[in-house]
Amino acid sequence: MRKNARAPDKRISAKIARVRKGIPGLAIRTFMGMFLLCLIVADASAQMPPAGTTVVNRAASDYTEGGSRRQSVSNAVANRVLPVYLIGLTPPGTVALPAYTLTGAGGDTLYCAFDLTNSGNARDSVAVGYGVIPPSNTTVADVIFFSDANGNGRFDPGEDDPAFLAIDAGGTVRMDAGVVLPAGGGGGEAFVEVRAVSTGDATGTVETSVIRVTNTDPSGMTIHLGPRGNARALPGGEGSGDDVTIGYTDYSATSYTFDNDVLNEGGGPDFFEIALDDSLVLLSDIRVTFADSTGAPLPQAPGASNLYLIGIVNSGETRPVSVVVSSV
Repeated sequence: MRKNARAPDKRISAKIARVRKGIPGLAIRTFMGMFLLCLIVADASAQMPPAGTTVVNRAASDYTEGGSRRQSVSNAVANRVLPVYLIGLTPPGTVALPAYTLTGAGGDTLYCAFDLTNSGNARDSVAVGYGVIPPSNTTVADVIFFSDANGNGRFDPGEDDPAFLAIDAGGTVRMDAGVVLPAGGGGGEAFVEVRAVSTGDATGTVETSVIRVTNTDPSGMTIHLGPRGNARALPGGEGSGDDVTIGYTDYSATSYTFDNDVLNEGGGPDFFEIALDDSLVLLSDIRVTFADSTGAPLPQAPGASNLYLIGIVNSGETRPVSVVVSSV
């Protein structure tokens, strides 16, 4: 029994001797700081401490030196927890898989609801908004974000007070949304992107969800004619300087070609013709003709001397049309 009891002492003595070779007089030293740090990290991952919380960290160690067992404690290090802002918006939705699909006629208000969650560690207010995104072929008049205080399933005056968008840490609020369809705006589909972002962190991620809205009114005709590559005449719009093309030629040239695009943004295919503005007065030796993308003249519409056939243009299609001004 004595031999068995002494054997572990020899092994320990050998280990102590090797340690002492590097650090004279020091037998065993075990630091606990890393262990304490791991515990703190693990706890933080399980539950985020509230903003303003003070976390105190102190490292301790037990060791043997000169045959005596000793204990050492480090100075305390205090850290204050800063605010973390993190907003969630559910249900999620994309163009391919919308959160909601709503259907109505012009002038209707269509309703759905979202949950806003504050997953941060401080009270936060949420800024909400919306946008109509591609591939929409119609639009909406407005989206009202509100809290349905009386539970009647529709918007009532005063329920859009943004005070309900202030959420305590860990809290969730319901946000109702009323999508207003324009009266007389024409039918089609609009993909409405709902957006939510923390006001506590200006650099925070914008959370989004998409609603698909179908307006059952007859499709309205939406056509744009503008310079080549800029049918909508952006950013100035129709009639602006962005809608004008100016060309210059030398004295030897007898013609100049203006390249334009015709864009059909209606809900379906349509048949289009083109003509000069009725108010335009040309000099007697100036002739204007219209051509397609190959340079071939557009045919004249039957029974009309001033109309030329563009033909059927599909919804979303851009058709090149050239206007050739020449002298005779």
